[in-house]
Amino acid sequence: MLIEPWISDEGKPAFYRQIGELRPEDTRPIVDALPRVRCDTSIGWGQQDPWIPVEQAYRLQQLLPGQSNVNTLPGVGHLAPLEAPSRVKQALDTWLG
Repeated sequence: MLIEPWISDEGKPAFYRQIGELRPEDTRPIVDALPRVRCDTSIGWGQQDPWIPVEQAYRLQQLLPGQSNVNTLPGVGHLAPLEAPSRVKQALDTWLG
């Protein structure tokens, strides 16, 4: 469902063009706001994410104040809620419980 727009002859170049246009400054406002988070957080990350390495989760954790944990999901890639919905639900239930 998520990849359908990107697998056609028109979609493939559009996808790579979109990725190629991303710059660190595009996400800078979000990164700059992380130290102002006022609640405990849990970062969920697919351990086999081919797009954004799991090490990035730990970098984000360091920017967050208060209690923060990283919950890695072994064998899961970039789209954890679609790839392993029951494991994501379990992680959320454990953290929120």
